[in-house]
Amino acid sequence: MLNEMVDWKETLEGYAIMLDVLGLKREEIKIEMEENRVLRVSDEGKKEEEKKGGHWHKVKRSYGKFYRQFRLPQNVDLDSVKAKMENTVLTLTLGKLSPDKIKGARVVSNVGEDQQSDKLNNHGTK
Repeated sequence: MLNEMVDWKETLEGYAIMLDVLGLKREEIKIEMEENRVLRVSDEGKKEEEKKGGHWHKVKRSYGKFYRQFRLPQNVDLDSVKAKMENTVLTLTLGKLSPDKIKGARVVSNVGEDQQSDKLNNHGTK
């Protein structure tokens, strides 16, 4: 498994997650949005590097799965997630939703059994 470092920064406009992905190529990295606002960055982990030259031959292999998960805050605009890889750093940028567009916890009223029966009777359905 890779030894990755992560920085997570919040700005007025959004969030930036910087993840060191040493030894990975851009096309090997998979970025997914899972249920419950979880962002997952992963790689299958099968690597083979071959170097030839002169009278020597070298093959470097490593196996193992790499993944990192981040639970995103409620104010992240899930449609705004962007990824950019530069050198060995993957930067994910995530915009913020305006306060009126944040979907928070929904409050459900708890109606007692007597009140529920009366309500049904008043509407003619029981």
